[in-house]
Amino acid sequence: MWKGEHHLYNFWLDTAGYEKLDCDSITIQNSSFYEMVYEAVAEIDNKMYGCIKIVSISLETDFYFEKDIMSVIEKSRNVVSWIIREKEMKNDVKKLMQIK
Repeated sequence: MWKGEHHLYNFWLDTAGYEKLDCDSITIQNSSFYEMVYEAVAEIDNKMYGCIKIVSISLETDFYFEKDIMSVIEKSRNVVSWIIREKEMKNDVKKLMQIK
């Protein structure tokens, strides 16, 4: 499914003092932050010609990397939101989320 080498990046934000972000769900109060993250990921991916395959967003996410996106989603924990940039996977991911 994925060609070439893969790179895993971790990015942390200190949410202390930001009550709107310091929660394990998307709310009316923090949805604009998530929208900014979605837009930033799409912009980076578009400029870098599809370099991003999958992103998880949450507090203290346990992200388990594997080449198979479905395995990543099934094995990872504490994820509030997934960004899947692999177009052919989107329908499979939607089915998986309905099951969970």
